[in-house]
Amino acid sequence: MRKNRIAAAALTVATSLGIILGTGTSANAAITEFCSGNLGGPGPAWGCFYSDGDVFKVYDAMADGRRAELVWTSWDGQRGVCTDANGANSTPGVCNVDLKEGANSGSNAALVTFHVQTRDGATGPVYYVSQPVIAYVSGR
Repeated sequence: MRKNRIAAAALTVATSLGIILGTGTSANAAITEFCSGNLGGPGPAWGCFYSDGDVFKVYDAMADGRRAELVWTSWDGQRGVCTDANGANSTPGVCNVDLKEGANSGSNAALVTFHVQTRDGATGPVYYVSQPVIAYVSGR
């Protein structure tokens, strides 16, 4: 019974790390996906960054009258917000940006961080904020 608990805990940790660090099999993979938020489960919103093409997608998953926003910052100071104001469970908000690839302060990878949030209108109060995600701009 103890072995089953240890195995279940190890699987949970491995799955969590996969979500946090992104998915992909190699640096040559066509698309590397990094996601945040509820990933289709309970919660009002979620979003993803696709390193091939520098595309952000944000999904409004709850019919609560609020918009979903993906707020991002790149390693070189670029910032932006990708918005889904189309209503719950409809077409996601898609933002195709051009992020700089290169060295990141002594590291060998360019990074982008992002989180997902919901708010009332374009400038209203923020109600939900996901955990932040760190993603590789050039894929991994």
